[in-house]
Amino acid sequence: MDEEKSIMNLTIVLFKGNVTDYSETCENYNTLHKVDIKEEYGFEGKIVYSDSKETIPKWKSMVDELSETRIDISSNTSNKAVIIVKVKERFMAVVLGYGRVLLREDKLEKNFGLKAALNLISEKEMRSVQSATIEDMIVSTHKQASRRTSQDEFDLNTFSDILRSVSGKACNEDYGNTVSGKDTLSVSVAMNIEELGEKLELYLDAYQGTRYQDIGFSWVDNINEVRDAEMKNRLNTFFATALLRKDLQNLYITPPEIIDPEKIFGFCFSGIRKDINNIENYSYEPDIEEYIKSFDEKDAKQVLEKIRRDKLFSIDFNGIRNAICSVYNAIVWQCTHNNKTYILWSGAWYYIEANFFNKVNTFVNNIPLSNISLPKCSKGESEGNYSLRAANSSNDYCVLDSQLSRVKGGPQEIESCDLFSKDKQMIHIKKEVPLLN
Repeated sequence: MDEEKSIMNLTIVLFKGNVTDYSETCENYNTLHKVDIKEEYGFEGKIVYSDSKETIPKWKSMVDELSETRIDISSNTSNKAVIIVKVKERFMAVVLGYGRVLLREDKLEKNFGLKAALNLISEKEMRSVQSATIEDMIVSTHKQASRRTSQDEFDLNTFSDILRSVSGKACNEDYGNTVSGKDTLSVSVAMNIEELGEKLELYLDAYQGTRYQDIGFSWVDNINEVRDAEMKNRLNTFFATALLRKDLQNLYITPPEIIDPEKIFGFCFSGIRKDINNIENYSYEPDIEEYIKSFDEKDAKQVLEKIRRDKLFSIDFNGIRNAICSVYNAIVWQCTHNNKTYILWSGAWYYIEANFFNKVNTFVNNIPLSNISLPKCSKGESEGNYSLRAANSSNDYCVLDSQLSRVKGGPQEIESCDLFSKDKQMIHIKKEVPLLN
């Protein structure tokens, strides 16, 4: 067509490869409205939508009480629709309005948007990143630059960070102007509507590409997702069994994406015999104990089915409800299984990639041994007592154990070391533990 192309903002998801029919893409598919895409556009697809629902803002009763005269306030309307397209034997969807709530979360390809964006983005023109650091807890961080720049400016820890999302300028205008990716891929692209099928093919190819490894992002594979189906099943069963025992150690509920707290009134789980349409049932802190206490399930399989079926909902101050994700995808859990540490986060199991693990071990093993001579530690002796005894054994050391200090402008106080020598050596006293195999 000759007319000038319009800028379209597309939010795209990819369904897993085992989805073979439109009916598998949406919750309650048979109850939704469905319309075929016109054949003249040259690609196969359906528009799926639900009836719009109007809600009265939560705060309307408050202004009615305070006002001397009647105030007319319109109801809020939540519209939900998706355009589902078949692309190279895979199903993809463009989400419209609140259409994400219509989709089956268990059928969506995790990290589709992130992988596609890493292959589409210009490595020198990044705008923001979201990462998570795995230490004693998972800390999510969202950093945004004042101008487009390289990943070096975001101070990412390539040894321990998991990259969750990235945004910036596309490396080729055919892909769009800006791209942003996490589980979904968001693009701003100049196009005519008949190009939709062609664009989705480009984004599917980007998801399957490896360009990211050549532009400085090979480190994202250091902490890898468990992909072996049998291993994932064992870990899921191990986790579900812990839930049946009501074991909440190292278990947290957190939305997989950073949420603006100023826009959220509260959260609520489905599946706990509460009306998710009633704002009074929402609280700012998701109560995982309340959720687990509601279990009627008798075995691990039933528990897994439940947490994948139930959802974590949010509601805003206008009473607009949104299904954030399944309960399973909102869980953060760290465990040790067969002497290895695994983390369940955002619906995926993670482990440290073996080659990376061996590289770190090799680096550590090549560090020369110190010639510092310290007294032998007694069996059962605490770190504090040993540090004090070691310092008293020589005039060369002073004790800094449990003495916290803060770098000027730093975020927290830290223990710099246990012993400090007159030669300005920082000595750390730790219990020896065997390395994981």
